[in-house]
Amino acid sequence: SAVNGSIRVNHRMETITNEDGSVTNVCHCCGIVEDCAHANVIFTDLGDGTHIQYCNDCMKEIGDPAQHSWVYSGEDSDLNHSCAECGIVEAHNWKEIEGSNTATCTEPGTRSVQCVICNMIKEEETGPKGHTLDNRWQVTAAEHYEVCSTCGEIANQGRHQYKYITYTENGEQKETYECKICSAWHVDECSGTLTETRATCQKITYHCGGCGYDLDKEGSFAEHHHYVDGSCEYCGEADPDSGATEPPETEPPTTEPPETEPPTTEPPETDPPETDPPETEPPETDPPETEPPATEPPATEPPVTDPPATEPPVTDPPATDPPPEPEPNPQPEEGGGDQGGEQA
Repeated sequence: SAVNGSIRVNHRMETITNEDGSVTNVCHCCGIVEDCAHANVIFTDLGDGTHIQYCNDCMKEIGDPAQHSWVYSGEDSDLNHSCAECGIVEAHNWKEIEGSNTATCTEPGTRSVQCVICNMIKEEETGPKGHTLDNRWQVTAAEHYEVCSTCGEIANQGRHQYKYITYTENGEQKETYECKICSAWHVDECSGTLTETRATCQKITYHCGGCGYDLDKEGSFAEHHHYVDGSCEYCGEADPDSGATEPPETEPPTTEPPETEPPTTEPPETDPPETDPPETEPPETDPPETEPPATEPPATEPPVTDPPATEPPVTDPPATDPPPEPEPNPQPEEGGGDQGGEQA
């Protein structure tokens, strides 16, 4: 329409919901699209301590991220606070208000704490603070202790626990005893004389005439071996001057394995020869059994001279010869053979 020389366009806008759920204002006559009016805006937490505005119509973020506006209202608990804009909840970050703690080193008390984010303040009970010692030891020849810098009370009082150490001073190696707790040196705290009270090859004990401590010096001291029955009763070392140390050596028993090896091999070697001879001997006896039949033919020969020749070797079977001999005896009687025998 034209009014007073000016033209005004009257769009007929309508709201269209897009496929992604966003809303667009479009003129259904000319198709022109208007910018979103951001009428439906919320704050969204970004998870890094900030939030940003978000339009539910065009589904876009608006502006730049901003810090949360933490507030505490009477409705919130003393465990957390919330953002006034996006509503996110976060735990308080308490810090003690200086000078509010009524506790002492040994007695409990109360204190006031304040959240460094939302500034909420609350009061709570607290336990003893404990001594402030700072590891500053006070040392005497007999003991050590610490003094609390807050209340001046003495704490951790006790006797030294000395251990043997060596150190170098002006190029010279020296020895002393150092407390394992307070690090004090016996040589610096006491000028008493050390007297040896007990000595072994592994430790020598001295008694201090000044502080009364017994001080142990550990190490290897060959001059303090005490040999009994060929060995030191403290460390077990063999007495080098005793011959009794040679017999106890267990070297001979180490030869036991070779001693068992021969018997394991000898039995199998001797067994075969022992069985072989008896197997061959029986066949050797069979031929002599056949020898008697070989002599039978000369026994049948008529001449009388043959029997005497065979009689000596056939001394073994005389038991069988006597039975046949009586038969030829009657025959010579009939033929005159007996007379020839008498002449002979």
